[in-house]
Amino acid sequence: RKARPHSVHPAVVRDVSMIFEEKVKWGDVEAVVRSEGGALLAGVELFDLFDKVGKGRKSFAFSLRFLAPDRTLAGSEIDPVVERVKAALKAKLGASDR
Repeated sequence: RKARPHSVHPAVVRDVSMIFEEKVKWGDVEAVVRSEGGALLAGVELFDLFDKVGKGRKSFAFSLRFLAPDRTLAGSEIDPVVERVKAALKAKLGASDR
C-alpha cells in the first residue's frame, strides 16, 4: 500500500452491507472494492459479519472511507463510486443487496 499525505479535509464514509455465498472470503470482497474504488478510496474496513443469512449465505458489512487531499468531497462525487463498487461485487462475486 502507498502512503498518502495527511488531509485537513474531512473524510466521507459510506457503510455497505451485502450478502454473499458462504464460500466468499472477506479478502475477495476487499480486493474487488479496492480495484473499483478509485483514487479517492482511502480505506475499507469490515465491521460486521452475519454468517446465518439464509442457507449457504452470509453478509459482510463494511465501511468505505473516501478522502481528497485538496478539497472536501461531496456526496454527488462519492455515490456513483459506491454504486460502481456494489455493481462489481454483484458481477464478480455474486453478491446481492441486504
